[in-house]
Amino acid sequence: MTPEATRLEELNRSDFASAAIMRLIALGLRSQEISIAVPKAQGAHVPRAQKHDLLERVLAEHGVQAIFRIADCASLMPLEPVVRALRQAIGAQDLLDRWSRLERFSHGRHVVSQFALQPSLYRLEHHARADGPGPSRAESLLILALLAVLIELSGEDLVLMKEDGTVIRSEQKWHAVDRDLVLKSVLVEVKPATVSLDKPLVCTSERVLENLRRLVADDPCRRWSINRLADLLATSRRTLQRRLEERQTSFSNVVLDVRLELAAEQLCNERQTSLAQIGFLNGFSDQPHFTRLFSQKVGMTPGIYRDQFRSGNDAAGPRTP
Repeated sequence: MTPEATRLEELNRSDFASAAIMRLIALGLRSQEISIAVPKAQGAHVPRAQKHDLLERVLAEHGVQAIFRIADCASLMPLEPVVRALRQAIGAQDLLDRWSRLERFSHGRHVVSQFALQPSLYRLEHHARADGPGPSRAESLLILALLAVLIELSGEDLVLMKEDGTVIRSEQKWHAVDRDLVLKSVLVEVKPATVSLDKPLVCTSERVLENLRRLVADDPCRRWSINRLADLLATSRRTLQRRLEERQTSFSNVVLDVRLELAAEQLCNERQTSLAQIGFLNGFSDQPHFTRLFSQKVGMTPGIYRDQFRSGNDAAGPRTP
């Protein structure tokens, strides 16, 4: 395959978020016994017109509540990698951070801007990424509803409101709304979970590095902090730093090494997974960030690494980051 063909193939697989949304729509329609055919994605590529037209038809024929019930099916989706990365979020801020990175890696035309008005109150706005066409009414209804459901799945109670204070969702139920409801922005009020969903992992000083790596590897998409990892290891920040210094490493180096090792393994063994998806799943900020850190550590870009060391290639075995 020529470099240009490889590049085009990669771009065609980069809009993995839209492909996941289409699978959610298909699941939501089946759950409601709505007989509307859902076009199959070509790899990860989903023409915007297909998703737009499909959602507009659902909205026109079945109303706003049908769109909301599609969002409810997020809890029923198979735990494919992207869904798993979102479902592992702990709390609203963690979930919204993951969603923002997902948008940076995916090539969708629309994004959700987030504004923290208070520690427990957010305003979410769904709009065009640049000067292109904005999202349709049905697209915004689905995306903003989906974010509300995902926040609840992250462990926090939620009240979803219009800007005028009209409550759309509370106590994990949708309220009756006007059939002409338009949502381009919403207010999300969250009530933090009373019980932490993270469980401390008590370990001896000899196994601190092993257990630290295991925690990061279990959820590489998470924005880890040394304070949170110290809590999960049932130790103090200073003690954790000292134990890592004794092993001539640091918190940031361990997190980066785990992410790069996982990325290298996926580059070798998961040919149908795009570079963008691999970068997102392993916690990098965006595609340039992933490419830069991988190149610095390994000595080549992720794309070249995949070409040289993917499974079935006759080249020498992969280099360990």
